[in-house]
Amino acid sequence: MPRDERSYCRICAAACGIVVTIDGDRVVRVRGDDQHPVSRGYTCSKGRGIAAWHHASNRLDRPRVGGRECTWDELLTDLGARLDAVIDADGPDAVALYLATGMAYDAAGHAQPVHALWHRRHSTKFNGVSYPIQKAAAAIYTDAGKQETSALINHYLANAKLIRDAMTKLGFTCIGGDNAPYIWVNTGRDSWEFFDLLLNQAQVVCTPGAGFGKCGEGHVRISAFNSRENVETSLARIAAALK
Repeated sequence: MPRDERSYCRICAAACGIVVTIDGDRVVRVRGDDQHPVSRGYTCSKGRGIAAWHHASNRLDRPRVGGRECTWDELLTDLGARLDAVIDADGPDAVALYLATGMAYDAAGHAQPVHALWHRRHSTKFNGVSYPIQKAAAAIYTDAGKQETSALINHYLANAKLIRDAMTKLGFTCIGGDNAPYIWVNTGRDSWEFFDLLLNQAQVVCTPGAGFGKCGEGHVRISAFNSRENVETSLARIAAALK
């Protein structure tokens, strides 16, 4: 019986979301995934043609050099030698990079130098918040996003209460953990000394208060950002180490 599997297109750098219909070992159909947060159901003719390409009789499944099958090591060695020869003869700008989606050629189809292209790529992709992260941030304000965010906040605040209650029971004065995921523990000693004790005796990592300035000295900060199981295990280790 045919089934749908969600994936993404590998043909170009856009990596559009796709839904692949599979019947047995056959790819029957490929269409855009309308639930994908970035491509929103779009895919070009190349993506929609993946089924035909996947089952093409002349599909290239293994590396080849000079018309014969070879290993990847042989192929890469041959390719490296050819690129070195081009660069030695004509300089590094004689080699161009093609990434598709309009990133490797100008509007007239002329190849661009690799350095300028790579700089443009990184400036576009990494200088600021990426589009998928912007979409994730916007999703927080949907009804489902609000529910999931509230559930996550409640989980971390419950962890914080466990930590605060456990450290208070051990005789420490604690600050925070009510409406924040961090608990400040007054250790009554050098913060780095207490950090070393927990690290070496309990295998638990906290943050020495001295790292926040002189007002943090004598304290450590414990984070609630973890699973319930890890928090409970860490608290048991701390209790055993401080006996």
